[in-house]
Amino acid sequence: MWKIAVEGPFVEMPMTSVTDLPQDVRSSRSIGLCLEPRPVDEALYARAQAEGLSELQARLLASRLPGYSGELLPLISPSLRYLAHPEKLADGRRAAERIAQAVTEGEAIGILTDYDVDGITSHVVIRRTLVELFGVPEGKLHSLIGHRIHDGYGISLPLVERTLAQKPFPTLVITADCGSSDEPRIARLKAAGIDVVVSDHHALPIEGPPASAYACVNPTRDDCDYPDKTIAGCMVAWLLMSLARGVLIEWGRCQAPHPSCRPGSLT
Repeated sequence: MWKIAVEGPFVEMPMTSVTDLPQDVRSSRSIGLCLEPRPVDEALYARAQAEGLSELQARLLASRLPGYSGELLPLISPSLRYLAHPEKLADGRRAAERIAQAVTEGEAIGILTDYDVDGITSHVVIRRTLVELFGVPEGKLHSLIGHRIHDGYGISLPLVERTLAQKPFPTLVITADCGSSDEPRIARLKAAGIDVVVSDHHALPIEGPPASAYACVNPTRDDCDYPDKTIAGCMVAWLLMSLARGVLIEWGRCQAPHPSCRPGSLT
């Protein structure tokens, strides 16, 4: 939290940097700024130091995770072994099997994501997995990325029209970082014969997952057992594609050496 004084008493404004200030305030010569320190969980601070963390590590954890009672090692020395199995994601298996079916049967696939950092990284995860690990020809894939100005976020109507115009016609669309709140547009794609697998991390509408989606993989679902509800969209996409690879291996369609996703087997 910054405290700002502009020719007057300090007022509090939620910001992350000075650039979040209005232009007229930033240009004022009478501006005063001071940082207000985060409160520190003293019990967590002491515990972290007792477990061998450095003073800086202990202070960072205690100020950012007050009340945390879980293991500390995964936070300071992350490893794949600490990941929960992707099958804990609601609809994860159903979504993975639909992707594996599309790969096996040579279907054209659309990859629909937002244009921001999470959307583009999600897009790369899905596309590279399909091409480099699953052997899907580039000509069978369609990159469907919304335009920041003309389309906005999510499965916009222009993206739906673009999808329906693709050749070869996609019979599966995989979303990432979007789709949970786009039921009307998903319904239109479904009516055109396209299955939509939603992978997302944004909060669901009060109605729940989009009814017209073939599957909706989102850790924020009320019925989802995945323990971390805060993972990014690209993490959801990575987990989903990991699960799809496991399905292809089960089906004998993917013979390349692969890491096991059994709990405790990843390093």
